[in-house]
Amino acid sequence: NGKIYFAPNNADSVGVLDPATDAFSIVVISGTIISGDGKFAGGVLAPNGKIYFAPNNADSVGVLDPATDAFSIVVISGTIISGDGKFAGGVLAPNGKIYFA
Repeated sequence: NGKIYFAPNNADSVGVLDPATDAFSIVVISGTIISGDGKFAGGVLAPNGKIYFAPNNADSVGVLDPATDAFSIVVISGTIISGDGKFAGGVLAPNGKIYFA
């Protein structure tokens, strides 16, 4: 859609910038994830059109559907080491999978 989406690190919303109009808006995500700082670090646009945010301090992957502005999570606690500073970003691989590092 040509918009730029900003990962919610310390914010409780996803920032959205429309470069065509210089309009800035937000998608509120509070209530869907834990509160606190350093939630997500970077996002990856997947072939399904959704943006997946790398969990930094969060115990879930953030998922934004730009078509509807719906935000959801994929819980990953129990599958990785708990604590802060899990991942700093992600990449979409040729096999269609997203890898966080």
